[in-house]
Amino acid sequence: MFNEPVYDKWLSIPETADLLGVPQREVRSAIERRELIAIRRGENRAWAINSALLTQEHGQAAVLPSLRGTLVSLHDAGFSNEESLEWLLRVNRELEVAPLQALHDGKIHAVRRAIQSLAF
Repeated sequence: MFNEPVYDKWLSIPETADLLGVPQREVRSAIERRELIAIRRGENRAWAINSALLTQEHGQAAVLPSLRGTLVSLHDAGFSNEESLEWLLRVNRELEVAPLQALHDGKIHAVRRAIQSLAF
């Protein structure tokens, strides 16, 4: 599941907590601290987390480490949670891949430069 990001798989907060091996309150706190992003989806408008925001570290699921700084930068550029997630999942001409894929590939500085160009 974590070798290549899967952009169309959505997880509930309980599913994310189970994958990460943490209580649900820690997932909710991570969302509040902009370490993770969730949007409301579906008929019941439940919180959903895109599985591509997770990675694997030492055989355990983890939140992509570069996500927090990226989410803060997007927020500072005026993006809502929905807009941030949409930007992360859409192919970016400057990066030639989706920014989230670039983060998975370790191209953190390139993603942050692309965000800086959005703010102006």
